[in-house]
Amino acid sequence: MFQREVPGAASREHVTIVRGGHFLQEDKGPELAAVIAGFIAGD
Repeated sequence: MFQREVPGAASREHVTIVRGGHFLQEDKGPELAAVIAGFIAGD
């Protein structure tokens, strides 16, 4: 639904961080940081 409704979202890779839980930054901080860094770098 997100990819369909948000302009520009369909062309982006959507990452799923397995076992992330509600507090993603606490549960999977390094993995989340890598995804965000890649997004900012334009990877």
